[in-house]
Amino acid sequence: FGGHEPQVEVRVRRDALAAHGVSLGELVGVLDRQNVAAPAGTIRSDRREYLVKTVGEFADIQQIEDLPVRFTGRGYVRVGDLARVTLGVEEARSLYHGNGRPAIAINVLRPENGPTVEAISAVKDYLLALPERYPDMRFEITDDQQPLIDTNVQGMKQSLLQAVAITVLVIFVFLADVRAAAVVSVSIPLSFLASLVVLRLSPYTLNMVTLSGMIIAVGMVVDASVVVLENIYRHWKAAPEAGPVHAAREGAGEVALEITAGMLTTVVVLVPVMFTGGYTQQVMRPLNLVVVATLVASLLAALTVVPLTASRLLKRRAGQRNRLERLVGRTDVAVQWLSRFYTGILAWGLRHRAVTLLAAAGLFVVTVLGVLPLIGGELMPPMDTGISIVEFETPTDYSMEQVEVVLDDVEEMIYGTDGVKMVSSVIGSEPGQISFGGGGATAQSAKITVHMVDRTQRPQTIWQIQDRWRERIRTIPGVRTSRVSEYGATPMATTKAPLDVVISGPDARVLSRIADEVLARLEGTPGLVDVRRSWRLDKTEQTVEVDPALARLYGTSPAEVAGELQTAVQGRPATRMRLAGMLDIPIRVQYARDDMQDPDQLTEAWVSTPDGPVPLRALATVSSRQDQPMVTREHLANTIDITAGNRVYTIKQAAGMVGERLADLEVPAGYQVRIEGSAADMAAAQGRMGRSLLVGLVLLYILLMAMFKSFRHPLTVLSAIPLAVAGAMWGLLAFDKPMCQPAMMGLILLGGTIVNNSILLLGFVLRARKQGMDRDAALLESVRLRIRPILMTTVSTILGLTPLVLELAVGLERMSPLGIVAATGLLAGTFLTMVVVPVVYSAMDSAEQSWARLTVRARQVVSPEAASA
Repeated sequence: FGGHEPQVEVRVRRDALAAHGVSLGELVGVLDRQNVAAPAGTIRSDRREYLVKTVGEFADIQQIEDLPVRFTGRGYVRVGDLARVTLGVEEARSLYHGNGRPAIAINVLRPENGPTVEAISAVKDYLLALPERYPDMRFEITDDQQPLIDTNVQGMKQSLLQAVAITVLVIFVFLADVRAAAVVSVSIPLSFLASLVVLRLSPYTLNMVTLSGMIIAVGMVVDASVVVLENIYRHWKAAPEAGPVHAAREGAGEVALEITAGMLTTVVVLVPVMFTGGYTQQVMRPLNLVVVATLVASLLAALTVVPLTASRLLKRRAGQRNRLERLVGRTDVAVQWLSRFYTGILAWGLRHRAVTLLAAAGLFVVTVLGVLPLIGGELMPPMDTGISIVEFETPTDYSMEQVEVVLDDVEEMIYGTDGVKMVSSVIGSEPGQISFGGGGATAQSAKITVHMVDRTQRPQTIWQIQDRWRERIRTIPGVRTSRVSEYGATPMATTKAPLDVVISGPDARVLSRIADEVLARLEGTPGLVDVRRSWRLDKTEQTVEVDPALARLYGTSPAEVAGELQTAVQGRPATRMRLAGMLDIPIRVQYARDDMQDPDQLTEAWVSTPDGPVPLRALATVSSRQDQPMVTREHLANTIDITAGNRVYTIKQAAGMVGERLADLEVPAGYQVRIEGSAADMAAAQGRMGRSLLVGLVLLYILLMAMFKSFRHPLTVLSAIPLAVAGAMWGLLAFDKPMCQPAMMGLILLGGTIVNNSILLLGFVLRARKQGMDRDAALLESVRLRIRPILMTTVSTILGLTPLVLELAVGLERMSPLGIVAATGLLAGTFLTMVVVPVVYSAMDSAEQSWARLTVRARQVVSPEAASA
């Protein structure tokens, strides 16, 4: 990019054409007929055969100049008599600056599904040898994604190790036993090893998304092992004389069904997300694949490796602890206090069931109605990547030289910021170059990619820096409109801007008028920045109208006039010239620069007729008007876009305010105004996630129904989900995070996780009641005995998510809402469900008993004999 293709320029002098009566078309034809290299066939004899080839290629520029065009009475007219022939480059419609200097850029793309970092590293290794081979050239990297990738991956690996360490520490604190903590820790590497094997067999790699999945799974991967070990530990302490083998067998068998169901409840809600389609599937499938593989492996480890290891490592008498274990063992006092606290609250709740259930329902309703509008919504949360995109437009009549002057001023502003590492600047575009925009930008627009040091090495966030740039760029002469955004501000590459108001219809002038009204209505909208339109009717266009009658009179036609005028103004490749060591280059015929550099010279262009050349003014009129500099279409309809970014407010909130301002906008028939951009992407993605959540809940209900063999008990278990969701909403508000794709994924994950606590409680209650225990006593006993494993799994999961929640590594911003939702929802849901779920069970059980009594009485009234039978 910025290195324009060479060409042979045949710059024709207008007066020479008229003097010799030669047309541009004739000149193009002579060049094309002379430059020939064509096979003529094969000559065959009885003994040999010969190839025949006709060659008439130009060897150098002098041959082109000496080529005869026409014979006159005074001799031959050569190309050199009509034009100046030189070796040049194609007309520049684009320009490149690398790190503030004019340069030629080569953009390297990896193959589809190819390894990104390996491709970048291979190119960098190749670049090391180039300065020695070309000492007179300077080679620099101006746009490189590897530092961002390396920083993200390295930070996430550290966060993963931190999460593992925190989880193991939590287990030790609760069990106060080094050997017990070691037993549970065995399941972590085994589970992650299984997930790495699955990842290796899949098309995905170890990246920011899959590493986030591992961080999420750290706390969950020990849940099954913790429950099994705690139960083994309890059996061993209750009957040490039976031995650790008996304790391992009984403890694991007692909770096998519950932990299996707990793992499956999480898996069944995650699997539908992997098949939602679109952006959601693209982002969330690798994450869910890692989580599911890790959880399945953790269950197998909990039912096999943990009991086997426990039976061997716990071979000592109860109460024999070292000094550290005795010190940590004092946490039992806190657990016992919490147990008494919760059983006391639960006892009160069982006596006041209506008040408890109404309070829980009120919390959920208030959260949905009050908190949800406050947190807003985004497709993906903002991320400080350290990469900024600065775009600006100049007036449409600016030349490339004028645009470059403006670019120099903008680059000077950028380099005045501390922490800038690399700057890649592009003016215009080159058609067909997919790596530089594919021809979608005019020569009066520029795009600058700025790489800065990561957020841990600078005092200001990327958004604070951008706000300062945004204010300063408006004062730079020549900048008409601008946009400043961070890399990834629109997560989907096909999305033009966070907010995109698309106006479509047949007539460009009507579209422009509607756009003016839309801009007027959007002025002053809170949260909108860089509001601009995609084009204006400000490009001067010269319209040449050929009179058909005069064209016939001169023996020509409008089509022939258009072709000759196009050759004069833009040029036309006549043929190609072969140069040693290069690809064939075009030979372009065009008017001399002095003869076609002003619109007034159009009328003096010569048009060929049978009677000789005549000036264009003899058969056409030239007028000027203002038109659009480019044409954009969507679904075959002409469009104009009003784009904007959002600050302070989320895109959902900003789009809502825009929708209110445009609600009563009246447009003519055949025209349409709609809000697109990330706002529309977000709505589509949330719709997919919502459907996935619904499918997951149905599958979860079916699974619970099969487990408990009841239609009622699954409802008791699922009653924990609204309370956890309410806690998650408050968590997003507290951490100032929007509802987004990761947050939705967190809600789905939370729904499959929070029910595990309910399953543990309900499983114990059902077994206790079968053994003859009173209902309320069974409920209180379930909380007293299950509070330790519930607290262990909850705390280990929450603290395992801490690196994600606190964004301890660069790159975790993208997935932190998932961790916040899972952690805060699990925290609130656990402490609420240990009271609310037993109360729901009690209320439903009482309702079932009342219904049964009512049914018996009804039967007695209808048929006393049948009722007694």
